[in-house]
Amino acid sequence: MKNILIFIFISLIAESSFAQNDVNAQNNKTNSLKGLELYLSTNYSKIKNSSFGFGAGGNIVFFSQKPFNFVVNMFDFNNLEYYYRSERSNLGMLSIISPNVRYNIGKRTKLFLELGLCYNMYLYDTYVYPPNNAIYDKYVYDNNFGLNAGIGLKIPIKERNIFIKTDCKWVYEKENGGDKIFLIYYRLVLGFAF
Repeated sequence: MKNILIFIFISLIAESSFAQNDVNAQNNKTNSLKGLELYLSTNYSKIKNSSFGFGAGGNIVFFSQKPFNFVVNMFDFNNLEYYYRSERSNLGMLSIISPNVRYNIGKRTKLFLELGLCYNMYLYDTYVYPPNNAIYDKYVYDNNFGLNAGIGLKIPIKERNIFIKTDCKWVYEKENGGDKIFLIYYRLVLGFAF
């Protein structure tokens, strides 16, 4: 009986040691994602007859422990929806490698302000015509630069953060040798920060 108790005691110690190593290994894996933010968004544009669209994206945050962060938006897809000739239209845009500066206010729960640049590639601008539900492309756009500004809240949950923010993007289009504001849209973003 004494040998059985010793065996059980040694087994429990070994198991807790291995479990601790597994936890440490898991923490090291999740720490490698530190600085990554993933999010979903809904948007509304200033295009005539707009409705709500959707989006998704990902950021890498540098200097996350400082009041000022440097945020690189690795990808940001937005599908804007509006009505064209009474048919629902979709305008798809992809923004890549866009730099932002974020200023954080607060200790654990943080209010933040963001300002940055964006580079938009237009992927499609289509509408579905009802008689045969054929998909038609309306326009082909150049790639354009723009500005974005936002305000948000980062809320800690255990070792991670969720964030919610609202922002506005101004996308510029070059036309006949001059620049003009082509598109303005607003977003509500909900995300998870590792």
